[in-house]
Amino acid sequence: MIRPARRLTKVLDAINDPRNPLWVPLQFSRYLAESKSPLKEVHDKVLFSLTVDMEQDFGLPDHLDYYQGIEKGIAPLLDIMQEANVSTTFFVQQTVLTGHPRIIESVHSAGHELGYHGKEHEVWGDARWWLGDDRILTRSEKREYLDEDINRIEELIGERPRSFRAPYMVANKGTLDILEDSGFVCDSSGAAYHGVEPRPLRSRGQGLVQIPVSADPCPRIHLTPIPHARFEYLQTSTLTRSGIDGALALARSILSYQVLHGIPPHLVMLSHPWEYIDHGRTPGPGFDYAGKANISHLREFIRALKKLLDLEPVTMETLAREVGP
Repeated sequence: MIRPARRLTKVLDAINDPRNPLWVPLQFSRYLAESKSPLKEVHDKVLFSLTVDMEQDFGLPDHLDYYQGIEKGIAPLLDIMQEANVSTTFFVQQTVLTGHPRIIESVHSAGHELGYHGKEHEVWGDARWWLGDDRILTRSEKREYLDEDINRIEELIGERPRSFRAPYMVANKGTLDILEDSGFVCDSSGAAYHGVEPRPLRSRGQGLVQIPVSADPCPRIHLTPIPHARFEYLQTSTLTRSGIDGALALARSILSYQVLHGIPPHLVMLSHPWEYIDHGRTPGPGFDYAGKANISHLREFIRALKKLLDLEPVTMETLAREVGP
């Protein structure tokens, strides 16, 4: 049963969600204002981090027994990264860490950073209206999970994790404070689906840099029966649903926004191993883009980015050190 206080939090979250139909007029006016600004050409080096969330299939709490993505999707991803000479960050969930240690070791031995992605796709922030899982971690639980799993990762690969991404991209200030106390230098939990500005932010204590998945903060209005705003961000599904040209246009739009606002040009892309294998069936239409075809889409996208930009692939830890304000 949801407690009254949490129910109220969910209601307020739904009201304040930037995608809410109530905000469509404001979002549309912002869209018109932004669309008048011409795209700025990017002449500087662009840092690029292709991040991978290592979790159960589809990231669903009721799929904790399903890890086909880990078992079959990691190898082709590592092949692509080797071909493209890309080093990046894999955010590993505790259930993957303990259940598939050899795969974790193969990722580390290939030269990639291992970050942390929680224990079982729980909630590391406040209640959200769209989350069916209402098991929100307490402060003591967050510390317990971090202490245990930092040690597990260090015992397995000989290094402590330095980067973090919360499940669902939901984290609050309490989480950020604990991450900083635990020695993390990068957090990538910013809500890209809210169109969070693609700008690095430094924590109050100065030790942690927040770098979200790269999103275009200019909303797209969807005139469905219930009009609403959506924000496009760099993720695997963009390659399938918008095509390579659409994904490149999104990347250019994000970089143009950064140049216009004096933000160091960089791109962070979100991906999951389960997006690169054929499942036979999926939990619903929102996951129907997953499949082996995404392997060639990703390979083509990285090649196209390298032709278009002076691209330098980096891990999230390196990105935090390079673009941190």
